[in-house]
Amino acid sequence: MTIIPQYRLFELELSNTNTSVVNRFTDIWLNATFWSPSGQELPFWGFYDGGISWRLRYMPHQVGSWRYNYSFSDGSLAGEGWFECEAEGAGPGVLQVYKANPHWFAYNGDSPVFLKSYYNKAGGITRQDPSWAAQNFYQKIVDRGYNHHMSSGFLPVLPLTAEWDGQPLLDGPAAINKTIYTDPRSPSTSMELDVWHSMEGHLGFLNDHDIAVDFFQGFSSQGPDSGVLNFGALSAETQVFWVSQQPKPNSNPHPNAGMVGLVHRGETLPLC
Repeated sequence: MTIIPQYRLFELELSNTNTSVVNRFTDIWLNATFWSPSGQELPFWGFYDGGISWRLRYMPHQVGSWRYNYSFSDGSLAGEGWFECEAEGAGPGVLQVYKANPHWFAYNGDSPVFLKSYYNKAGGITRQDPSWAAQNFYQKIVDRGYNHHMSSGFLPVLPLTAEWDGQPLLDGPAAINKTIYTDPRSPSTSMELDVWHSMEGHLGFLNDHDIAVDFFQGFSSQGPDSGVLNFGALSAETQVFWVSQQPKPNSNPHPNAGMVGLVHRGETLPLC
């Protein structure tokens, strides 16, 4: 029996050897539906994670038995399962506006919290190996009682030659000098999944230590040939599809990523 603490992360890894689609980022969807203990029906979807692997993530907010099913949009694989959500080991929940007083924040909108926040500029620490960052940076803010971390970017999205956003730490190991995709003309066929995995490591440590993360993530002007992809020039439908493809099912089920924004050309598109 799978047991997931309340407001923690459920994850299911699926291997699909049956599909014949060429572009597994865009030509196939992993659709899912979750049923809460109270009977609420909650649709969601998974994401492609390289090779024959897809992942389905979810954050259970109610204690009790959860059911789910999943199916690939091309009919190549389907299944179902269940897990138990328990109160022991529960996280504080999702950081939201306090319902009783919108000038404050509260976990799940009900439990007010005073935020002690640490700001980190994009690049720098997020370009380091997650285990090194955890030991040399994140654990220190945990020990000092911080419960919130603000980063203006959480994925390495610019080459290290970008002076304003790509500076590595001077006293750390070699930084990740990769971007989230290598060809701005075709992000879905040139995705660097190890960069996403690094982001998951950073976000996961903070999630396990109940530190909420507020970050703004840009996708315009990425890669070694910056400026070719203008996210803001895409249609609204294409923007939603692009974001839904990887960032949303990957990051949003982390309870601590309750406030996320996608930035392009000075505008913000909320991810949650």
